[in-house]
Amino acid sequence: MSLKWTPIENAKVIGMLPEYRVLFKKHNSSFAAIEIAKTLIAEDKIGVFDKRKSNVNDLNATIGAHITRMNDIASGKIKPEYGDEPNWAGCFPEE
Repeated sequence: MSLKWTPIENAKVIGMLPEYRVLFKKHNSSFAAIEIAKTLIAEDKIGVFDKRKSNVNDLNATIGAHITRMNDIASGKIKPEYGDEPNWAGCFPEE
């Protein structure tokens, strides 16, 4: 079963895009996404990602892949397709 990303999960990811982009420029997409995923999980004091934790094999990789996707949506590189993704389309263009 695949869990849809919730609006609050997406908001947390979007909020980390500035840090993701800084890391991306220094390293690569995979490294940056995993590092930001680790930060999101470590700082998740209210349990935003709790339901997802019990439904995936590798939480870092799952969130990391979603960070990359949401970055592409927020920058306008790809079209949104699921859930509340249209709310984030083009909201944070890359410089």
